[in-house]
Amino acid sequence: MENNISNKQKLKIIRIIFFVLMIASCVAIFYFSSQNGEKSQAVSAEVIRDIIDVYPETKDESERVKRQLTEELQFTVRKFAHFCIYMVLGFTLMTVLSTFSFSNKKKIFIVIFLGMVYAVSDEIHQIFSVRKDP
Repeated sequence: MENNISNKQKLKIIRIIFFVLMIASCVAIFYFSSQNGEKSQAVSAEVIRDIIDVYPETKDESERVKRQLTEELQFTVRKFAHFCIYMVLGFTLMTVLSTFSFSNKKKIFIVIFLGMVYAVSDEIHQIFSVRKDP
């Protein structure tokens, strides 16, 4: 009996930890969506530049080449970051749902549905936030 209570406590702790991480993902998405296009582009350019400056194949390139690479990679890096933050949201949500006892099919449906609802709400939020040009 004591082991069963212990397992229930572990499940509750996992549920709480991943629920907090899920909320943190939502907050991060909300924060990044609140940035204007200029700020967002500057952040991604800084990340790209940091990678270019340490990557062995590009670290010794000229400033002009580094700027060109940064510009060329902007779109891809920003879309990849978008994909990753939503993947984290989906992973944390699925982990929270895995602590409940209903079918995997239902869990997957809930994750997809809630992910889409959050994505739509994020788009609506962006309409009312500062203009995002780039």
